[in-house]
Amino acid sequence: MNNILLPPINIPCTLFETISLFDYFSADDMQYGDMVEQDFLSLGLSDISAKVDPYRLIKYHFPGPGSINVAFSASSSGTKISQRECTDILFAEMKELAKMFSFFGQNKTLIEDLIEHFRYGNGSNFHSQQLNLSFMKK
Repeated sequence: MNNILLPPINIPCTLFETISLFDYFSADDMQYGDMVEQDFLSLGLSDISAKVDPYRLIKYHFPGPGSINVAFSASSSGTKISQRECTDILFAEMKELAKMFSFFGQNKTLIEDLIEHFRYGNGSNFHSQQLNLSFMKK
């Protein structure tokens, strides 16, 4: 994963916004399971995790603490894992990374609820009174 330092963002911020109407769940950007590995690679999504390679099902080995190359080398060696293990690691990483956008306020647990639904909702609509109230206040 590229470790490029980016400027800070202003919070709150919109992480994603569909171009379609509210509750328009048949929009292309609201579908799931409709892309294969080559689709992701064609979008330039080859380096998507610091912990696993989902295309080769490899969990990366990281150098130990104090190693001089820790911050400057991407690990290419690793252990073969199952698709289920890879999925678990990717969703845990997504939750971990999302915390930087949701560390305060009344909606701080909303992103985790969305990620859980993304994982286990099987394409069903996401319902949250908390999200509806936040949307109406905007």
